[in-house]
Amino acid sequence: MSNNKSRTDLNSFEKSCLYGFFHFFIVYLILSHFNRCLFTLPKQLHLFISGKQI
Repeated sequence: MSNNKSRTDLNSFEKSCLYGFFHFFIVYLILSHFNRCLFTLPKQLHLFISGKQI
């Protein structure tokens, strides 16, 4: 009985760790994507404005 309970606790702990890692990975991907957009956006705006002026 107690062995079964500890096993279910271990499974829930593993699931929570897996979900935590999964969410961290998704947030990391989203942040890296937005950082890339923020870094390239001023260059694209500058090229677009200079192209419009020419």
